[in-house]
Amino acid sequence: MRINNVKINEVVEKKNLDIRETGYGRWIDQKCTPDVVSSVADIVDSITHDEGVTKWFTAKDVWFSEYARNYIIEQFNKSDPTKKSAVAEYNKFYQQPLNLLAYAGVLEMTKRGRYNVYRVLQPNLLEYIGLNERNALNFLQIYITAVLKRSGIYQVFCDFFNSPTEDTFNKLKTDFRNFCHMYTNMTKDLEPNRIFPKVLNPLSLQHHTYGAARGRLSKETITYANLMYNTKNFRDIFSKKPKNVSRQDWLRAHPVDNKVKAKFKADSARAKKYVRRFNDKYFGGKSELKDSLAQGMATQMHHIFPQHSYREIAGYLENIIALTPSQHFTEAHPNNNTSLIDPDIQELLLKSKASTIKYVVEHKDMDQIYSFNNFAHVLKVGFDLDEPESEYDNFVSAINEINIHYNSMK
Repeated sequence: MRINNVKINEVVEKKNLDIRETGYGRWIDQKCTPDVVSSVADIVDSITHDEGVTKWFTAKDVWFSEYARNYIIEQFNKSDPTKKSAVAEYNKFYQQPLNLLAYAGVLEMTKRGRYNVYRVLQPNLLEYIGLNERNALNFLQIYITAVLKRSGIYQVFCDFFNSPTEDTFNKLKTDFRNFCHMYTNMTKDLEPNRIFPKVLNPLSLQHHTYGAARGRLSKETITYANLMYNTKNFRDIFSKKPKNVSRQDWLRAHPVDNKVKAKFKADSARAKKYVRRFNDKYFGGKSELKDSLAQGMATQMHHIFPQHSYREIAGYLENIIALTPSQHFTEAHPNNNTSLIDPDIQELLLKSKASTIKYVVEHKDMDQIYSFNNFAHVLKVGFDLDEPESEYDNFVSAINEINIHYNSMK
């Protein structure tokens, strides 16, 4: 992967993004939120990974894929794609992000008859965007800024960021609408008004300022959750939890809805996919736990803190470790019982994962998919800590926290 902001800029620099020349009004659209763009990129990555740039596909290939049907329908509250009534909605939901990725140069798009067909041009960047919503947001912020600068309209956005008032907001909205009318085929006000928040708000978050909400200047600064198609997240769920109540007890008293559960399921599948791929690429598919049962290939992607009990961290790569089948079904789950966890083995797994993270962050030539900040959150949730004992900002402090927890159990 090895994607950073320089690499993203190199990709978008290759494309003619000047809307005054391309006349393309669908460079971003209403469904192009970070979570939707990330999910669509992840699906495309999944259905094209083995064939790469040789595989052409349509939007229907994406939404009818088994991967999409398993993880998208519930998560985004969509109906079964086989129903005729769903066709129009699915066209928007999938095709809008695909068109964005094509305009940015991540995909190639052409016509076959009446249909758009796509293929992957930048598999590493596609994988980066599909890995998580934060990566997708970072990509969108760079991409949106590049389009606005290349199209000669970025300065009016800067004027708003420098002085975010009702007047500057209304001027920006009017200027953007007029720009769309002048250079694209958008003839009515509704279309530019719909996409305006998708352009402004990711940049507003970047500038820690106000944005668009229901067609007006937002009353509060734009937050990460404001940008998402599904706005509810775990931070909201636990925001009012008293310190003396465990996260598990709080969840039992405040159950999450099916959309949130579906997201955890999708995040878990995504994380397992990328950990397996990363482990195969850099460690030859060997187990991360070095013991007598480490012989053979690590085909089992195991949640150190079980998925059914710790849904909040089910999608964290730092909570997933590559094991051999013998390790998985003999040690990680004694007697092949997936509901049983051996605390001694769990301690070893956490320390092994910490060693993997240490090795990766010290070798910058590797894909940087892990961080000790994320590992800190895994430990905080897994150990049910309101305030951690240490900052977890490195290997030593993480190991110290693990030792403190398991020593207290002995």
